[in-house]
Amino acid sequence: MVSLKLPPLDPSIQRALFVIKAYVDNSIAAIPGGGGGGVTAHSALTGLTVGNDHTQYQLSSAKGAASGYASLDASVLVPIAQIPTGTTGTTVTVGNDSRLSNARTPTAHVGTHSDIGTDPIIMGGDLTGGANSAVIATNAVSNTKLAQIATATIKGRTTAGTGNVEDLTPTQGRTVLGLGGAALLAVGTTAGTVAAGDDSRMTNARTPTAHVGTHSDVGSDPIIMGGDLTGGANSAIVGANKVGNAKLATMATSQIKGRATAGTGNVEDLTAAQVSTILGLGTAATTNATAYATAAQGTTADGAVQKSVATTKGDLFAATGSAVVTRVPVGTPGQFLKADPVASNGVSWATLAGGGDLLASNNLSELTATATTARGNIGVGNVGTLTSPGTTTTFLRGDATFVVPPKPVLYNSINAAVQTLPSGADTYVTYSNLTPGGRQQAGTLLKWVFGISKTAAGTAAPIFTMRWGTAGTVADAQVFQFTGPVQTAVADSAQVIIEVVFYNNSPTVGQFGWTFQLNHNLATTGFANIGGIGQSTSSGTSFATNSATSIAGISINTGASAVWTMRYVSAEAINLT
Repeated sequence: MVSLKLPPLDPSIQRALFVIKAYVDNSIAAIPGGGGGGVTAHSALTGLTVGNDHTQYQLSSAKGAASGYASLDASVLVPIAQIPTGTTGTTVTVGNDSRLSNARTPTAHVGTHSDIGTDPIIMGGDLTGGANSAVIATNAVSNTKLAQIATATIKGRTTAGTGNVEDLTPTQGRTVLGLGGAALLAVGTTAGTVAAGDDSRMTNARTPTAHVGTHSDVGSDPIIMGGDLTGGANSAIVGANKVGNAKLATMATSQIKGRATAGTGNVEDLTAAQVSTILGLGTAATTNATAYATAAQGTTADGAVQKSVATTKGDLFAATGSAVVTRVPVGTPGQFLKADPVASNGVSWATLAGGGDLLASNNLSELTATATTARGNIGVGNVGTLTSPGTTTTFLRGDATFVVPPKPVLYNSINAAVQTLPSGADTYVTYSNLTPGGRQQAGTLLKWVFGISKTAAGTAAPIFTMRWGTAGTVADAQVFQFTGPVQTAVADSAQVIIEVVFYNNSPTVGQFGWTFQLNHNLATTGFANIGGIGQSTSSGTSFATNSATSIAGISINTGASAVWTMRYVSAEAINLT
């Protein structure tokens, strides 16, 4: 009998092969000679028909041929070429069919099964809702449905923040519950246990254990204090300098420790008012210092003349000596105050001869005497010889002439960009000219104030010159000259002040002292490589001053490359005759 080894083929192919095998087995059994035990002559075969002696058999030439039967390969398998493969219902699928790969497109889900479809899937069992909104039912998750945990483990969470449930150890559980070490102890009366709240040993009636007497100061094992304390346990004493501020009881702001309560007692926290009372302070202690005079003001006040010295209307003050003032009572009508070296205060009231009349003998007939006698009697001198009156701009001098009064102050001022000073040339400053006209005297002050700006050019030292003459130009004589500090190549602005004070002036020669100041906007650049500068001299400089048309002025040499603009000019002469 022939056995066939069937490969794992499509069920339809397997059924066909079983049919073939059964047919072959039946055919072999029908062969004479014992089922293939030998060779049977063709003539010995039975059942043959005329014209087709093999109707119940297939020829070997039909094996593997069309309309024949399948052959077997060396592995006793039907070759794939003899099996109908394809994608229809009458074929089998090959092993590498592309439809069997992961990349194949799955069949679309039926939309009617969604929660809003015509045939929604309704969940059951532990779930409720639809397929798209399934919800675990209440009380559905029992302990057996939770993930397994180890023995002596509880579920909770110790990780910071909200998150998944965690399996916690006993230590973690005690931490979550905030349990201390006592939570691990049993209730009892021995070491390593905790006492119950109603433990009988905690009643007031229990007999306390006696204190060990040996720890007393006179015992055999006395307790000796340390730290801030000295002595024994029965005689502890706070050590010297041990109680610092931090160990005192706290107190409110703006308070001082002391005691205001009558009698000896505890230290108290006192208010400012209580401390002031204890110290006996007056209101001056809490009055701002600006309400009182300074030491200098007090000295000035001590040297002031008190107004109470004057008692009567018309009283005067006069000095009886250095820094000593006394009252001079008012005189009577008709009296005049005269210098009196005999009087203690140097002055006295006197009455004019003749009762205060103009005439020495009070005799009007003397007016008929000569003109000279009459003018002398009334004290008018040569005024009586005037032949014409003066004007509103003149005054009468002692020689009986009217003259225009000289100006005691000369002043020039201009506030504009009046002049640009060229570089490297000595230039007379416009509006700096003053015309004293020979009227300067001891104490006369000549003063010039200049507002100046410079560009970023120029690094030389400028030269300032005072000139005196009649031209009002650099042709006038140089009286004194000052060389300023070195400039820097930075734009700047400055103020220059020059003052000249005469301390002697004869009809022909003047002597003076002078000062020079330069203040500029920048610290160490621009007009000067240093800060502000001031220089003065008291040594007298003599020069001819006798011209009635003399002019005083200033010229400036700005130095090479420097460009200066005079922003304003002020020139004045003070205390002229």
